[in-house]
Amino acid sequence: MSTETSLYKLNVYITHFAPPKSNMFTKVKQFITSRYNTSYIRSWARLLKYRTRGHQPWKKDAMTQVRANDYPNRYKYFSKVIDELANLKVNQLVINIFSNSNEVDLELAKFGNYSKVKFHYFTKYNKINFYHNSPWAYDDKRSPWLLTWEHKSASRKDLVDSDENTLFLYIENEMKFTQVNLDYWLKAKSQLAGSSLIPAFVRVGESLNSNQWVAIDHFGGRSSTYKNLPKYSTADEVYAQLDNPYCACYLLDKELATEFVNSKAFDEKTSRDLTW
Repeated sequence: MSTETSLYKLNVYITHFAPPKSNMFTKVKQFITSRYNTSYIRSWARLLKYRTRGHQPWKKDAMTQVRANDYPNRYKYFSKVIDELANLKVNQLVINIFSNSNEVDLELAKFGNYSKVKFHYFTKYNKINFYHNSPWAYDDKRSPWLLTWEHKSASRKDLVDSDENTLFLYIENEMKFTQVNLDYWLKAKSQLAGSSLIPAFVRVGESLNSNQWVAIDHFGGRSSTYKNLPKYSTADEVYAQLDNPYCACYLLDKELATEFVNSKAFDEKTSRDLTW
C-alpha cells in the first residue's frame, strides 16, 4: 500500500507553543494578582454550595505538569516528529510550523538541518498569564490556545493550488505521524467510500507505569466497552467509534478540505455555533 502514497503531495501544519520565560518574581506576581479579584472570592462560595469552584483561571496552565517537567527534552522529541515526516513516501512534502517564538527554529537547528521547513511566527501570543490563557476566551486574542487556529489561512491558500493528489495534515508538535498512519488512512478512506463515514485517528501514549500503549483523550476516566461502541464493518475491517472522538490531528484530501474550509467549523468564531 505504501507505494501508492508516492503519488501525493502532503502539506503538514504543526502548532508549537513556546511558553515565555518566567522567574520567581513573575510567578509570585501572577499568583497574587490572579487571586486578588471578586471571582476568586466568589469561588469559595461555589465550593461550599456545589463542592466545586467551577472555572478557575488562576489555576490554568498551558502545559501539564508532566510536560513541564520534561521540557528540556521537548525539541528532541519535536525533531523526531519532523524526521518521521521526512521519511514518508510521498511525491512532495511541505512542513509548516506555527509558533509564537523563533525559539523553535533555533532549538531545532541543534538536532538537524531543517532549512526546508517553513516557520510562521505569531508573537501576539507571547503574553501569557493566568488571565490570557483560556480556550473559552471570546475576545482575548492573546490567548495561546488561539495559536492552534493560525494554520487555517495557510491551508486555505494551499487548497487553491492543490489537485486531487494533495493531502492536508494537521498535528501538534509532540505527535508522531508515520507511514503506517498514512497507509491506513488512504486504505480506510477507500473502504468507507459511500458510507458517509471518514477515517480518524486515536492518539495514544506509552505508559511507563503499565508498559503499554493507552488512549489519552478520553474524558472522565471511563473505560470503553467494545460491544457498546458504534461499529461499521467492511469485508476486511471493523471500524469503531470511540466515546470521545477527540484527537489533536486531522488528515484531509482535497474533497474533505474543501468541505472543511467552507464550513462553520473552519473559523474560530463560527465554530462555536457548532459546539454549544
